[in-house]
Amino acid sequence: MTFLLEAMREHLIAEGLVRKPTVAGALPPLWLEPRLGTPAPGEGNNATAVSPDLVIGAEASGGVLSQRYQGFFRFDGVEFTIRARTAPLALTFESNLRALINDVRQVMWGDLLIIESLQFRPLQPLGRDEQSYDWNTEYLIQTWQPGAPDAP
Repeated sequence: MTFLLEAMREHLIAEGLVRKPTVAGALPPLWLEPRLGTPAPGEGNNATAVSPDLVIGAEASGGVLSQRYQGFFRFDGVEFTIRARTAPLALTFESNLRALINDVRQVMWGDLLIIESLQFRPLQPLGRDEQSYDWNTEYLIQTWQPGAPDAP
């Protein structure tokens, strides 16, 4: 699953939507599987790892089993956590994300073949506090695994 998350992040970087947390820049950082959760904007001592306005996290969230004799397909869930200084920042980011990875078929993210990517759970608020407005959404992404024993 980490391979899918990395390929997805590289795709979103190439599209100019996010950056890696280790790379400075104006775009929001996209954390993969953050151990302590997605940090809030401006949280911590490392200004490169978090932006003052918007921080994104992505993690594996389960998936759906393949049909009989189709084990070479994977259906993985990816949950995005969006933490923003203001609600409009989160809504704008999610709209841009949806434009790039929702309702997409037969594309390559690096060397990973994406059969289909669909929004599985629409954007929903998680809460808000003095640090951020928190939202999440989830996508179901079907990939082809050519190394599987029953792959054509």
